[in-house]
Amino acid sequence: MLGQVDAAFAKALDAAITEDASYSSVMSRKNEPVDPKFLVAPALKQAQEGWLQYLKNQCRAEGETRHGGSGTDSINSLCRYRLAKQRLAELETTISLIQR
Repeated sequence: MLGQVDAAFAKALDAAITEDASYSSVMSRKNEPVDPKFLVAPALKQAQEGWLQYLKNQCRAEGETRHGGSGTDSINSLCRYRLAKQRLAELETTISLIQR
């Protein structure tokens, strides 16, 4: 599932880079500066970095409910699957929003 998240992130990032280039082109034609806070790609990268950290910490916390005993790895794996499935849906929504 994490491989699917990586692929969806790459697709979203490509779309974001294209969108940012379009925005930059429009602003250039208007002789206006590009406002970095309106760029999609950097925000998407930051969101993905935050999500990866959240995934690590949340699944560790859930796994530690077993205090290292049996079931720790299973709980951790289920957590990673659940959160990856949610992230995949989020990235698909982001792609749809960018491509409007």
